[in-house]
Amino acid sequence: MRGMSRPVIQVSALTKRFGETLAVDGIDFVVPQGATAALLGGNGAGKTTTLSMLLGLLVFLAAYEMFGVGAAFDIHTGRIKDAPYWMKVTGVQWMHRIYQDPARLWRRYLVNNPKFVYRIALELLGIAKQETA
Repeated sequence: MRGMSRPVIQVSALTKRFGETLAVDGIDFVVPQGATAALLGGNGAGKTTTLSMLLGLLVFLAAYEMFGVGAAFDIHTGRIKDAPYWMKVTGVQWMHRIYQDPARLWRRYLVNNPKFVYRIALELLGIAKQETA
């Protein structure tokens, strides 16, 4: 690797079961910024399940760490432009993202994120507990 940079993905002990079937068995990996990574394996090896968990399409509770990468892949591949520096340092990078893709992102930023903050607040205040899948 060309010098260690901060990871854009870091996974430790990622595990997923579907009933009695163990689909992903405690995998660990790190993808540094600027690196190209691939998941290789035969049919049923857990590649799609792993990616689905990283993308938030599947719930997983057995992992100890998960780092969201947001639009990092799209930005690093040049599919979308990164926000200007001033937007990043002032915490309004989300405005740039919603401006770039309003049809897809408006619901996330204006509906889902406030719901998430509300639910976390209830949990932190001891009013509600997290529902398990």
